[in-house]
Amino acid sequence: MSEIHHAYHLLKIATELVESIDKEADAALPHKIASTVKACSKGAAIASAAAGALPGAGSVVAATISAGCIWGMYVKINSDIGLSISSNILKTLASGIATNLAVGAVGYLAGFALGFAASFIPVVGTAVSVTTFGILCYVLTLTSGYVYLKLLIHVFRTGKDINLMSVEDLENVAKDVCSKDEIKDVMKEAKAEYKRDEKNGDFKQAR
Repeated sequence: MSEIHHAYHLLKIATELVESIDKEADAALPHKIASTVKACSKGAAIASAAAGALPGAGSVVAATISAGCIWGMYVKINSDIGLSISSNILKTLASGIATNLAVGAVGYLAGFALGFAASFIPVVGTAVSVTTFGILCYVLTLTSGYVYLKLLIHVFRTGKDINLMSVEDLENVAKDVCSKDEIKDVMKEAKAEYKRDEKNGDFKQAR
């Protein structure tokens, strides 16, 4: 089974997205979407892990990197499916998703504080900080991608024009598209996936 198949059912949900926009004839598109989420998550992990070597500042840099990778991922997904969304609409969606994730990711977000504290301890602390930021940003980026795909599926199935939806409607969709338990399950699987990929040497350049 390829990594795209076992990575949080990304291929399955990407296929659902393609079907919801009536592009099921394009057999390659679901793989492209799933690969986009996976690649952005790995990029966030690698760059954020490297930032973990910076005493103190690493946590801020890692958080900034993760936010940038998530934004870039949303833009790339939209490009993959030929969806044009205004910057303001995308910002509203990104904010809603981040708020939604925060509810189910308290433990993971607290990890930034752990990484921050560890970064001041030479050698051992730096290693802890590097690993912590790498895992955190991988998990947050991939889960953000998962929720974004589900959000788009929901909108497309309602037949609404996402650019004409109100801020309140967009925020409600972002809030309701995934349950707290589902987010926790995705994050748990994402962490396990990171460890599998790390064992296979996929994050070696972050060290």
